[in-house]
Amino acid sequence: MAANSLNIKPRVVEELATWPTEVDVRVVTEKPERLQQTFIAWQLPASFTAAGPIHELPHPFELAWVHRDLMQAALATGQYTAFIYLEDDMRLTWDSLISWATDQAVLEPLGFQRQFYRTEIAPWDGKQWLFDALQHVHLATYERKLDVGVQTRAHQHYIQLPEPYSAVFVASPTLLARFIKSPFWSKRNGPWPSREMASNGIMFVDPPPGFWSAAVVPYEPQLQQLSRDAAIAHMSNKHCGKRSHDQGFHDQPPPVEPSDVKFCVVELDKFFTSDTTHKHKQYWA
Repeated sequence: MAANSLNIKPRVVEELATWPTEVDVRVVTEKPERLQQTFIAWQLPASFTAAGPIHELPHPFELAWVHRDLMQAALATGQYTAFIYLEDDMRLTWDSLISWATDQAVLEPLGFQRQFYRTEIAPWDGKQWLFDALQHVHLATYERKLDVGVQTRAHQHYIQLPEPYSAVFVASPTLLARFIKSPFWSKRNGPWPSREMASNGIMFVDPPPGFWSAAVVPYEPQLQQLSRDAAIAHMSNKHCGKRSHDQGFHDQPPPVEPSDVKFCVVELDKFFTSDTTHKHKQYWA
């Protein structure tokens, strides 16, 4: 798990402490001694520890890469069944992890990776809005979909989001080993900026034909909805709130979207559109 300095949210680590399994949490920070004292004050288990970079970082965003050495060392022990990168204001529940594991068991042999999407609560309507989505999707004409066609507890239908960044990844030992051997383990490679590659570069490892990354999330075609099992709450809720505050709107949506808005522009329940003239854009690829 990666943390930005001392800004980690108590709810984030407290959530991990409730999981009914053994969890080793390493929170990466530039001031590990101070954060360790905070963990003691929060009465967290001894398996929750703070870790710092070995050398002085040239830029705060470099903190996002420190987990690489920690994960590689942990993989070498053979003691872990899952490896999680999580930014300091993301809430990952036990139910979300179980859903990931169930889906990943079906997807990984097919070359896909089960991903997540981030949500925030909009002050103007109290509903969940997609943090990263910049557009709607017309399901019938959108090409990057997957039907696994098997009857298991896993979801059967998946979609590759046009804007798939989520600031979190979960990997099985096999997938992490492939990631380590890939060019995307290094900060020198990848189509995205450094911090984004640190947290989601794993999705570019061996994408299946017809897909530009391996990342997919489940959806419900009958309901025309993304599955809530893949949702992760962005606990700071700072971007939906910032849009309202900056424009003077607190109980109603901001006006027509300005061209520079990058977050909270698509309501979760309205992600799929019935507009047959809608044209999809690829911002990240």
